Amino acid sequence: MEKHILVVDDNLTQLRILADQLVGIGATVSTATDGSEVTRMLTNTTSITALRLDTDMPMNGPETLLALLAQRKEVLEQLEKICLCSHHVQDNMLAVRVQLAQSGIVIDVTSKGDELPYWNTYLNTKQ
Repeated sequence: MEKHILVVDDNLTQLRILADQLVGIGATVSTATDGSEVTRMLTNTTSITALRLDTDMPMNGPETLLALLAQRKEVLEQLEKICLCSHHVQDNMLAVRVQLAQSGIVIDVTSKGDELPYWNTYLNTKQ
């Protein structure tokens, strides 16, 4: 099965660099620049298998995940991998992780410096 990652970041330079790196290690990549685009893209594109969300955006990663949990939980349930990413772990990231886990949805939290190894492991794991 092809791995298709939706990368969400409002920093266009970081978005482009990560998208290019992921394509370079074998991923199919779609991009969005804020959380409000995510629901539409996940609803209209069934091939997406993983979601990477930045935490420093106008509608940030934790807010996006909570909105999806409330409105479209099935969209989250269809994903193989969900990851919140930041330069440093924030309290709201951990709180959202616990809340989603209570709903049966597991998410990962990673730092921006560890992203490529994290996604490389995902791409090389059979699902």
